[in-house]
Amino acid sequence: MTASRWQQAKIIVAAALEVDPAQRDAYLVEACAGDTELLAEVESLVQASIDAGGFLEAETADSRDQAPAARQDPIIGSRIGAYRIVSEIGRGGMGAVYSAVRDDDFEQQVAIKLVKRGMDTDFVLERFRHERQILALLNHPHIARLLDGGSTADGRPYFVMEYIAGKSITEYCREQNMPLDGRLRLFLKVCAAVTYAHSNLVVHRDLKPGNILIGADGEPKLLDFGIAKLMAAPRNIELPVTTGIRPFTPDYASPEQVRGEQVTTSSDVYSLGAILYELVCGKRAHQFRGALDPVEIRNVVCLQEPVKPSVAGGRAELRGDIDNIVLKALEKDAGRRYRSVEQFADDIRRHLHHEPVLARPATFAYRVGKFARRNTLAVAAAAVILMSLIGGIIATSWQARIAQQERERADRRFEDVRKLARSTIFELNDAIASRGPTAARALLVKQSMDYLDRLSRESGGNRDIQTELARGYLKLGDVLGNPSSANAGDTAGAIESYRKALAIQEAMARQFPGEREVQEDLANVYQRLSGALRTTGNYRGAIETDLRVIQIHEAMGAMQGSTPRLRRRLASGYYSLGDSLAQVGDWKAALDARQKALQLFEELSSAESAEGSKDASLRSATAFAARSVGGALLELKRTRESLPYFRRALELHLNLAAEQPGDIIRKSQVAAAHMSYARALLDTGDAAGAIEHYGKARDIREAQASSDPNDWRMRSFLATTYTRLGQALLKKGDTAGAVEQFRKSLPMRRKLAAENPANVGAAAEVAESYGTLGDAFVAMGSPAQAVDMYRQALALLVSLEQTGRANAVMKEAAARLRAAVDKLSAASVRR
Repeated sequence: MTASRWQQAKIIVAAALEVDPAQRDAYLVEACAGDTELLAEVESLVQASIDAGGFLEAETADSRDQAPAARQDPIIGSRIGAYRIVSEIGRGGMGAVYSAVRDDDFEQQVAIKLVKRGMDTDFVLERFRHERQILALLNHPHIARLLDGGSTADGRPYFVMEYIAGKSITEYCREQNMPLDGRLRLFLKVCAAVTYAHSNLVVHRDLKPGNILIGADGEPKLLDFGIAKLMAAPRNIELPVTTGIRPFTPDYASPEQVRGEQVTTSSDVYSLGAILYELVCGKRAHQFRGALDPVEIRNVVCLQEPVKPSVAGGRAELRGDIDNIVLKALEKDAGRRYRSVEQFADDIRRHLHHEPVLARPATFAYRVGKFARRNTLAVAAAAVILMSLIGGIIATSWQARIAQQERERADRRFEDVRKLARSTIFELNDAIASRGPTAARALLVKQSMDYLDRLSRESGGNRDIQTELARGYLKLGDVLGNPSSANAGDTAGAIESYRKALAIQEAMARQFPGEREVQEDLANVYQRLSGALRTTGNYRGAIETDLRVIQIHEAMGAMQGSTPRLRRRLASGYYSLGDSLAQVGDWKAALDARQKALQLFEELSSAESAEGSKDASLRSATAFAARSVGGALLELKRTRESLPYFRRALELHLNLAAEQPGDIIRKSQVAAAHMSYARALLDTGDAAGAIEHYGKARDIREAQASSDPNDWRMRSFLATTYTRLGQALLKKGDTAGAVEQFRKSLPMRRKLAAENPANVGAAAEVAESYGTLGDAFVAMGSPAQAVDMYRQALALLVSLEQTGRANAVMKEAAARLRAAVDKLSAASVRR
């Protein structure tokens, strides 16, 4: 046998000896890929290793039954570094794991993983170092920690891990006879550990119950990153690629692992789905007939759909949500699974909280059932409205079919339903907007829109109903994801709704080109769409849409003469254009647009005051415009000039809130004004003043977020408030206080980004939170941890840049992070 042939055989044998003995023959057939001569060689080597216990020895059933002394392992009782080996815990083809204790002044029980003598080939050593490097990256309460590492006197690498005395998660749950909710909550902790690994760019690739141990305290620990994949790292670490070798456990392997394709985080989602399947119903998702062979593994894992857990386990409580959640995680097509482990876990949490889950079709009956379990009183009120609507529709349909003498009565019913739907969308929704829950608003508007859709199909192109339908879609878009108001965090759904409204309004504008109301409605839809497009990172599209708004209003003024109403809408168009230009970093043009908006609002306010009127919405718009001008001046480094604008905005918002003390929108505007003013104060060096104003904003936003947990926008505001307060504390020198705020913000922002993936700003804010933690670690004198945080932030921003969704601020942030990483890395090298 040639040297290269011998090396290939050793690698295959080494990998085979770590495969379950029941699956080893099938593995060897697949690894040799049709090379019968090589297959014969490796089969004989494996058998010889088992029989002789030589350098390729593997653990057999007989050896496992022997006492440690019977094996006469010379390493038992010896020292490795500061540790004395006590006993062997486990053994594979390439290495062994030992129980050990510190043999110095400290008392500590640990587990030591050591490459076996004779197996220290380049492949094995690199794989071993790879696992050690991955463990060094991970520090999570539910992941076994790396404590130490080094090399023995004969050059074999080892690493020291936290010792976990426990049982596999499935065995533990079975022995404890744990109820379903308890199993799900335990599984969520495992998901948290895997999510943490993924956030550190590590894919485990071998998730199974045996690698999840439950300790005496009932807490899970994730083990064995031996075949994990490091997607990105400070240095390029990757296992050598060898044709045919794809280590995995068939019972929990994903289809892409079995096919030998690229393995991503989606593969870990699948493996977790298989574990959850076994946890909830007591059986495995993959049902193999007998002795495993590559063909059966491929057929079962890649082609056969698993039986529903409720059927496999015979448990009625699994029907519905749990069946759907597990089967979504076990989709053969990776694109149809949960996008992330975090999203998978969120669906489990939604089930536990009796909320609708993503994995189950959002039928009306299902959503109402979930809503009813959470909001009995709210549902009772909504039911009255919905039953009225349903009753009206039924009456309308029935009356339309009776004889001619009943036609007038049917027409009256049609109008009744139309008015009731319109009232629900526009009057009832607006009435509760300042104090009602976002979820209830979304449900009311969505269901009413369904009725308007039906009426539209029966209206024969009735202009009034088309107008109401377009305005209804606009209202639904606002509730789903208007970034300027309380919303449910569904940006993609908002854009879809706005585009439906736009299609109707553009058709009406072509049909009635000279009508002011039609043109105003068209411009209003464009402006809402611009805000949503900015949110998704489509900044050029937003600018084009804003210019279209301004063009419509200027054309209307030229044709029909300017009016206060028209000037106000034109001011709103310039305000929106300023926001869009800011996203691409054109701050001079943004300042110009914002100043035009402010000038128009001020002229309108002066005219209102001269007439003795106090239009609250106009004063609010003026305050917003003043804040926006201040923000542009800040970006242009004209901080002192910005302060009067921010003070004026704060004063206006405070007065408006005092006039309407029960209006949550006014309170939210006050918080935003405090935030803007605090930022300017911080830029002037007044950290104490900034902390005072950030604290006031935090108090308001905490109260509002707790009163409506479904308001995505308010939760986002609160997370940002924690971040800004932390930055001010850091600048003042209170590092511990800053870290406390940053650690509040990061998990909130990660959850928000997972809930609304279309929102590019949400992803960038996660990056910002990692970056601020990095700043805190620098202040604490921990450069290694700072670099780790900066790299995680940079990875997110680079992803946004690569997809063309990063705005100017995000690109500048990425440049700053690169510079910080380079500086800290260079300093580390000099030390």
